[in-house]
Amino acid sequence: MTRVLNSEYASIISRGKNYYIEERTEGVILTINKNNYRLITINKSQEVSK
Repeated sequence: MTRVLNSEYASIISRGKNYYIEERTEGVILTINKNNYRLITINKSQEVSK
């Protein structure tokens, strides 16, 4: 998880009660609660195939 948070390729989106951190090279999305910074989920990002 530290590798994802420290990555220069990570993008952070604030939406509703959560932060969403997407890291494309690792292919994961972290969901973190805004109030207590607790990790809620780690999901694989879904690539759209052409």
